[in-house]
Amino acid sequence: MSPTTETRLTFVLTLQAVVSAVAVAIVLTRNVPPNSAIAQPVPIAGGGGVYMMPGQLSATSHGLFVMDTERQNILVYQYDPSERNPADRSLVLRAARNFTADRELRNYNTNPSPLKVRELVDEERAALEREANPKPKAE
Repeated sequence: MSPTTETRLTFVLTLQAVVSAVAVAIVLTRNVPPNSAIAQPVPIAGGGGVYMMPGQLSATSHGLFVMDTERQNILVYQYDPSERNPADRSLVLRAARNFTADRELRNYNTNPSPLKVRELVDEERAALEREANPKPKAE
């Protein structure tokens, strides 16, 4: 077996084990109230530039987040428990996005804007400076 084939096989087997573990965890915690599931620490598994993290997508829905740091992609899979037969239940791809260009944004959907924050900091510093060094009153 070549090193490339062996690496791919290792990755696929690791991915299969993680996805299976997430699916089992979701099934076992299915009857747990949503708030107690949110309070639990979330494990992150990864290697070779691919990281996976189970997560709660809504009050009644769980899934798996996958990030590929080499390709700079993020994927969201949702666990679909709608089938009665557990063998027919599956993870469904819900979203995929390349975030390379996103990282170039500096001011998207933020409030207050970074410029406004800078102005507020400058105003606060000026006020503190005036308090620390009051001008003498003219007599």
